[in-house]
Amino acid sequence: MVSSGETERAAAGKTSIGDDGASDSDADAAEEILEESPDKRWSKRREQVKQRDVPGIDVAYLAMDNETGNEVVWNEVQFSERKNFRAQEEKINAVFDNLTQLVHTNLVKFHKYWTDSKSEKPRIIFITEYMSSGSMSAFLQRTRKAGSPLSIKAWKKWTTQILSALNYLHSSDPPIIHGNLTCNTVFIQQNGLIKIGCGISMCKDGSGQNILGGCSLWDLQ
Repeated sequence: MVSSGETERAAAGKTSIGDDGASDSDADAAEEILEESPDKRWSKRREQVKQRDVPGIDVAYLAMDNETGNEVVWNEVQFSERKNFRAQEEKINAVFDNLTQLVHTNLVKFHKYWTDSKSEKPRIIFITEYMSSGSMSAFLQRTRKAGSPLSIKAWKKWTTQILSALNYLHSSDPPIIHGNLTCNTVFIQQNGLIKIGCGISMCKDGSGQNILGGCSLWDLQ
């Protein structure tokens, strides 16, 4: 679940220090609109958001919500063959319909999804909230390198928020378990707000093709 994973923004090109012209050019390239959603609300930029250790997401881009002006993440899951995609289309819709219904302060928001069967490789595209400070794992690595350990007060604040999200999931009807809760799927905003994300579970069939295994949030039937 995604939205987001470790949010390191990868520039579209490399710039030389002191080369203002090249810097401006690369900045413009990163802002370039590559694609729009069918309803024109979401605009995909060239700038990529690296999603490390977030299951199933093949590529993610920074995008713009043209209604609110907020930055979001444009995630893509690719299928290697059309027949695989068509065989799973009903399951795909069920999984993502459930994800868009989850609303909690401490869950990464799934805004919208749609499928693209016209591309060479069929895709699921879904829009998630952009988590500006990246994953908890990345944040802890930065604090460790800086030699500034997190206080007990901060840990308690984080833990309370995580437990609040889990209580929401477990209290759903039917109850939901996350299934992949790690420091790589917990994200941090600049204001200290903690949010749990989830990824898409992809696995291989007998011929080695990608198939949708579900989401890392599972209904307890």
